[in-house]
Amino acid sequence: MMEWLGGESDPPCTSKEGASLLLLRPARYKLGTVAKEDWLRLIAWHGARATSEWPSDNDTDKPGHGAVAIIVDRTCSGVRNQDPRLLRFLLPPLIRHYPASLHRAYVGPVNYVFYGIWAVATLILPRRVAGRFMLLRGSDWKAQLRRELGPEVSARLPENLREGDG
Repeated sequence: MMEWLGGESDPPCTSKEGASLLLLRPARYKLGTVAKEDWLRLIAWHGARATSEWPSDNDTDKPGHGAVAIIVDRTCSGVRNQDPRLLRFLLPPLIRHYPASLHRAYVGPVNYVFYGIWAVATLILPRRVAGRFMLLRGSDWKAQLRRELGPEVSARLPENLREGDG
């Protein structure tokens, strides 16, 4: 459901901007199986690892140094694993305490329903946070993701994101 790109390496794979890459797979989430408070603790723990334990002094000139880039692989995601109440619970503390920790978020594939929900969500997100999200739409969403990440990082993506165009 949530894993660092590059597997269990310490530190994990980083984006070309120097941000640690976290892969989220919402299709693996079963609604209500994890308490809201546990989600918040898990996200904070992952964020602390990426922003304080792993940054290399060699990458301090990169804009993503000490931050997290998230790839949200929505393949096979649907209404069954989308939890708006969880999102409403998580957003305020994440925005309040970790606004600079998110370097970039790549979300795909995005359908019209998700795009509509996102349009509403951007009304409550600070503009600087909402601007860090890239919604990947269309049949070539995987190719869009690979172009954004570059060839070196794309080569380390899971097979389902390396192959094909959607």
